[in-house]
Amino acid sequence: MKKINLEEIKKLFQANSNDENAYNMSKYMKNKFAYYGIKKPLSNELIKPYMSNLKNYSEKEVYKIVKELWEEDEREMQYLALTIINYYFKKTPMDIKFLEKLIVKKSWWDTVDNLSNHTGLYFKHNFDKEIIDRWVESDNIWLNRSAILFQLKYKNLMNEQLLSEIILRLVHKKEFFIQKAIGWVLREYTRTNPEFVLEFVEKHKIVGLAKREALRLILKNKLN
Repeated sequence: MKKINLEEIKKLFQANSNDENAYNMSKYMKNKFAYYGIKKPLSNELIKPYMSNLKNYSEKEVYKIVKELWEEDEREMQYLALTIINYYFKKTPMDIKFLEKLIVKKSWWDTVDNLSNHTGLYFKHNFDKEIIDRWVESDNIWLNRSAILFQLKYKNLMNEQLLSEIILRLVHKKEFFIQKAIGWVLREYTRTNPEFVLEFVEKHKIVGLAKREALRLILKNKLN
């Protein structure tokens, strides 16, 4: 078992870096981030010795490690931070202020969508409409997206009234990542209540990308 040592991990990742992979990975992410070029299977193998001791860390220690990883330039360091979060906070809600800081820093779908699992867990245990309203009204599209997606895996626990309200407050925004999120959460909910989704899309005249994504599974099932 190894203690998590950021400098040691950075040297390990540098030693296993791959320039061709780094170029392709950065290109795939619209050149927004630098990469070591380490794909997930190898990354998991490299960090495995550090993970077995993680359960012995305090929350304060974990927050410190995650914060430090989030400051690093290479995207694999944010992925490592997410791996740590997913392991340590499987059933325990994270601090929502800390989560929000992660959502709005170095934001892109790859980190924000992962964090939606944890915002969902937080609101399931500590529902706070004021925070949700603030995210919906924010000029930050990633907070908007997080407000839409936090119920993504709620299934039978979905608050349909709240979901409808959030979508209708944001559907006018033509930003790709907002429209995609609207379609995604509705599509996922068709697994639980397809009638609600069909009625919602028709009643509120949801169109374009959001509609295509929302009805994708329903249309696929009709064709089969």
